[in-house]
Amino acid sequence: MSNIWDKTIDIREALVSELILSQFKLKTSVIKSLGEGYDNSAFLVNDKFVFRFVHREQLSPTCMANEITLLPYLFEHLSFPLPNLTMIGRPTDIYPFQFAGYEILAGKLLTEHQAPLMEDPAFATILGTWLKELHALPILSTHKKLIQGEHDWRLDVSYRTQSMLETITQYRQYFIDAGFEPEILIKKIEFFQDLKVDKSRECYVHGDLYAKHILVKENGLPAGLIDWGDIHIGDPAADLSIGIMIFNETSLNCFLNAYTNYNKEMLDIALFRAFFHSILSLPYFAQIGETTTSSWVKAALDNAIRLIDQKESIFR
Repeated sequence: MSNIWDKTIDIREALVSELILSQFKLKTSVIKSLGEGYDNSAFLVNDKFVFRFVHREQLSPTCMANEITLLPYLFEHLSFPLPNLTMIGRPTDIYPFQFAGYEILAGKLLTEHQAPLMEDPAFATILGTWLKELHALPILSTHKKLIQGEHDWRLDVSYRTQSMLETITQYRQYFIDAGFEPEILIKKIEFFQDLKVDKSRECYVHGDLYAKHILVKENGLPAGLIDWGDIHIGDPAADLSIGIMIFNETSLNCFLNAYTNYNKEMLDIALFRAFFHSILSLPYFAQIGETTTSSWVKAALDNAIRLIDQKESIFR
């Protein structure tokens, strides 16, 4: 049976080298794979530059186009580190989509730095402050015209519910192996059946925040946010879900206190996103054998279930 994350384009080092040399006159002496996600393949070139390429045609080209459109504005106006897209690749006969390159950011992936969940009020405060700054950034009218694709599906309860049910059914054994009873997960989905998303709340959102997209310094504090392929203009609650996915109760409260501008409805949506992201991600990381990220996804799902069971009492 096929998987939603199956690649439709095979990105190899030879193709990466040819594209970079022909478009940027950059000799690629060393090319290393940095990993793959649902939509993109990333490569480290000459130990200095990161290049990201779409490898799944269904939605990826739109995401890459939006990243190229929106991220330079964010880079210019935000105080925290994020990729500076200095090299924008154009479609060619050998590769039909845009791609992008930037100088690698300092830091290690959070998933490689420590085990979940985090009890670190200082880290939580910094991350909450970063998201507050991101979500307060004025939206340019030109961006509303240029952004591609529809994005309401990202937090659509009906769509996500169906996706979760299909995922739990198709990958039942992965959930059992991870310690989750499929029938219990399906029962938890009912908690969100009456959830309403306020479409009037709009800001720039990262759109795909989880532990693997946060860089940390040697001292363990945040060093930057990466992989902005799901950037769009939407509900800030989508990004707030990161607090539920990586922090224990004490640090989650520090994160929310630093963010400040939230309400109960936003926290419900954040919990929804943390829950469905974890369910949809768990089989993927299990299948590709990425054990470190799998442990963070399992912890995120456990934390989301705990909060569902508490029925929001933690946020009162």
